[in-house]
Amino acid sequence: GPITDYAGNTVVATVNNQSLSFVVNDKVKSFAELESYILNTPAGETYDVKGDFQLNTGVTGEETTYAQGITIDKDITIDGHGLTINATDANGNKVRIFKIVNGATVTLKDIILTGASADNGGAILVDGGTLTLNKVTFTENNATNGGAVYSAEGNVNIVNSTFVKNTATFAGAVQIEKGTIEGSIFEGNSASALTLG
Repeated sequence: GPITDYAGNTVVATVNNQSLSFVVNDKVKSFAELESYILNTPAGETYDVKGDFQLNTGVTGEETTYAQGITIDKDITIDGHGLTINATDANGNKVRIFKIVNGATVTLKDIILTGASADNGGAILVDGGTLTLNKVTFTENNATNGGAVYSAEGNVNIVNSTFVKNTATFAGAVQIEKGTIEGSIFEGNSASALTLG
């Protein structure tokens, strides 16, 4: 056939010896569908995101089911191809996006995480394990501790990522015990309480 390559959400087709590349994105899907894609990705492999996700898209009740986020308990890379996971539904309900457990090594790259809210880690809670963020944008996430990311028991490495307008009571953008941050941008993140500890 004319289609010579299909990686992530980019299709390359060859027609009359001309190579054409175009992006094909799926319609917006629910958190249940996102969880299913992650569950069906073998450990150690990459899940290529092919469309945006939003809480309660075409379904109801996800604000209860996923209040603590989608649990990731295995090694996986999630390549967002610049797409968005929105944890706020049309009625304003908000949840956490990911909870990493069981010592999993998780890499997120080239993805936008927005509208999430939880007690610890609005968008991501690392409860043991290693999280690498590469070209990840966190915007308008909220928590009590760590507006975007919270990690007490894990290791978090942040590279070339962007944190904008995340809010928390403590640590507006990131609260981590162990990890590294390099080449990243922090703008307009706020915490309502200051702790020196």
